[in-house]
Amino acid sequence: MFCSTSLCGGASRKVHNLRGAHVHQVRLNDKTIDRLGGIDLQAHALRGARWRRRKADAIFRRWYDQEYRKARETWREWISSGNAETRKVLDYYFENLYAVVFNADSTVRYPNNLKF
Repeated sequence: MFCSTSLCGGASRKVHNLRGAHVHQVRLNDKTIDRLGGIDLQAHALRGARWRRRKADAIFRRWYDQEYRKARETWREWISSGNAETRKVLDYYFENLYAVVFNADSTVRYPNNLKF
């Protein structure tokens, strides 16, 4: 069976391991994204004093931008590798499906009992 192969299991395991469960059962938890929320919360909390506002904004904006870039690069790599694994699964699937749907001369293979 196709999905019992390590190819299919490997492609879907990555997403399952990230969430820890099926996508509809658990919210996605990522420390880097949570960290960005924490930095933003701290920045808003420090904006109370007028004399510190500009300095705090600049510091936290720089810090937030640095952390955002790190998180974005991590997620970009993760998604790219996941897409590559999914592409392998789809290539394997459609390569085998092609032989079922088309004849050797690339014409559509119709069921024997179908009359035109």
